[in-house]
Amino acid sequence: MKKAVIFDLGGVLFYPPQRAIAAYEKELGLPRGAVAYAFIHGVPDNAFCRMERGELTLSQFFPEFDREVCELVSLRGLTLSGGFSARELFQRITANSMPITEMLQTVKRLKEAGYKTGAITNNWIDDTRDQSDIYKLDQFLKRHFDVVLESCKLGIRKPDERIYQLACKMLKVLPEEAVFLDDLGTNLKPAKKLGMATIKVQDTSTAIAELESILGITLAQHSRTQSPPSKL
Repeated sequence: MKKAVIFDLGGVLFYPPQRAIAAYEKELGLPRGAVAYAFIHGVPDNAFCRMERGELTLSQFFPEFDREVCELVSLRGLTLSGGFSARELFQRITANSMPITEMLQTVKRLKEAGYKTGAITNNWIDDTRDQSDIYKLDQFLKRHFDVVLESCKLGIRKPDERIYQLACKMLKVLPEEAVFLDDLGTNLKPAKKLGMATIKVQDTSTAIAELESILGITLAQHSRTQSPPSKL
């Protein structure tokens, strides 16, 4: 019997960053994926992974990522039509990071139905924004989830098995009693190995339907039109 549902945030509860990244690549005259590749090249010791483990703050990450992107672009024989700026990119990513209404409503209905809810997010220490914005996001997450695990505070990030085990421990459930949703297959594999039911989120409505099937309950009124983004 399932007792808890655990969500990734970016790409599941919030709109994914890929669109902002792709738009910036296009502005710089780069082929799609040229900048995005820097996020995964050199895992788990690149600047992005170190930031997600809390080893770098966001402001410390910017020059490191600037260097990595420029080196990778150069190695591919590409030329930047304008100067790359990690700060500019992350400002765009933040501006596009709005909650997905349908998934947010699903979290609320799960709590109403008596399920425990959790979130596991690979995130970073943002020392560039007004602290009131950070507090606002923190309170938003606490209203919707029983536990929130942040990689930058724990020093471990998905797909490290330990972060899934800790989530289950904090929710007081066995892995077999939990469902985990993420938009990246690499993050789902360890959860599945531990015994959790997993859902790869590529489309919100389809993912909610899969969750309904696993739990045997109705969570949403499926429609052809997508609701506008929610506000925090």
